[in-house]
Amino acid sequence: MVDGALRSADEVRRIFRPEGGVPPRLSIRQRVAARMVGRAGKRGRLLDVGCYAGTFLDAMGRLYPELELTGVDAYPDNIRIARLLYPERASSFRCESVYALDLPDASFDFVTFLEVLEHVDRPVDAVRQLNRVIAPGGHIVLSTPNGVSARHVLH
Repeated sequence: MVDGALRSADEVRRIFRPEGGVPPRLSIRQRVAARMVGRAGKRGRLLDVGCYAGTFLDAMGRLYPELELTGVDAYPDNIRIARLLYPERASSFRCESVYALDLPDASFDFVTFLEVLEHVDRPVDAVRQLNRVIAPGGHIVLSTPNGVSARHVLH
């Protein structure tokens, strides 16, 4: 299911990789988050919460091959798409709610939560879960859209 419509695997690949299999370019915020992780350390365990189609997680694996990666998303369709697009990382993607992550306490060195907070109805509970799974001395990278930017106002 993509945008409310059932799609074949080939259609999904064309939608998410229109340039014939070339991974899509990361957004500016994703590139900044990737640099922040790289500056903090290129090894350890990274959790991407709200991983959607897996693009950011795949890019992190290519940029920092020493990272152990996990991507979670609450929507089974998103996890199916991520596994389809990145079969070599299929076991890294899990369908889980940000409110009840089935992950051990203090188990990740990095947690990314990019452009997700504005979509949850209980942001405090979501952030509590991020704090629970981050290891002491770990890093949480969180971003939200700027609702007063010129782009958003004009849109």
